[in-house]
Amino acid sequence: TQKLAEEALARFREHRDRAIEARVQISQILDRVDQAKKAFEITDMQEIESWTLNRLTGGNDLPPT
Repeated sequence: TQKLAEEALARFREHRDRAIEARVQISQILDRVDQAKKAFEITDMQEIESWTLNRLTGGNDLPPT
């Protein structure tokens, strides 16, 4: 019984450690997603501003590609 309890405890600790590592990895992935979203939003706003400025100054009517 003691040996079974020790094995169960060892498995529990192993699974707990894996869960902690997974949580850290998820956090890192979500941080990267947020960074990518911010970079995209900045780029998108710059393209909108450029396109608007071109329209106001008589430039190309097509949005940038």
